[in-house]
Amino acid sequence: MTSLALLKRGLRFSRESFAAADNVARLYNAANGAEVHLIGTMHISQRSADKVQQLIRSVRPNIVAVELCPSRMDCLLEPDGGDDEPRRGVIREFLDCPGTFGERLLHVVLHFYYQGVRDAGIATASEFVVAGTEAMKLGAEIHLIDENSKVTKERLNRALTMPVAFRLIRKLWTMKECQVMLHAIQNRKLSLLESMNTREIASSLIRDLRLEFPEVVDAVVDQRDEIMTKRLLCCDGKIVAVVGLAHMDGIEDRWNAYQSKEEHLQAVRDDGSLFTTVVTL
Repeated sequence: MTSLALLKRGLRFSRESFAAADNVARLYNAANGAEVHLIGTMHISQRSADKVQQLIRSVRPNIVAVELCPSRMDCLLEPDGGDDEPRRGVIREFLDCPGTFGERLLHVVLHFYYQGVRDAGIATASEFVVAGTEAMKLGAEIHLIDENSKVTKERLNRALTMPVAFRLIRKLWTMKECQVMLHAIQNRKLSLLESMNTREIASSLIRDLRLEFPEVVDAVVDQRDEIMTKRLLCCDGKIVAVVGLAHMDGIEDRWNAYQSKEEHLQAVRDDGSLFTTVVTL
């Protein structure tokens, strides 16, 4: 199916709309005067990495916060096996994956999705590498503000029963946004892929999924939004925070809610359990 046919099925976007939407929100902290420049990214977008670089160089923050935890950062820094890495079939990938049936099934789908991304020559999560590089040049601290991935996986396991997993994969397969993205990746149409890099499309996708899979969205989006918001509230000075587009609405909504209640805002800043990993390089 051509990209034009997919567009006619109801998904509307353009290069102009992407250029007009910079996916950045500026947040102010009434408790300490901190200023957070929250930038939403698509993890398979070079343009996202470029915009992160531009924003950090413009703002010159004292803190660069990223949607990573220590274990996810370790995975990001691991060398890619590239073409020499042996490829495994669906059954072997499923059997070797730990966890529940639902988690294994979702793992297999994501594994082969990202394999397709790599085959198309598209870098993944490059915005985080750029953010770390620019932070080091400035002498800024790098804060890992995401929830521990092990905790997220445990929560997802409870939500992702076998019937839910099958329904979720079917839902993703039939969503217009996902169809266009897969078409762009398979046909290496990077301009089409970049045109989907908007907060509006990400918000629409999350709203749609939330209606049918509230527990799954809560596990992988909402709970992490809460933790990342609280950790950003504990930062001082000028901060650039780099997160996936799916997290922008949740973080901004929670930020504004905390700002409207001074006692809750102070309670967050006084919470000693909200430690943030600061990377020393």
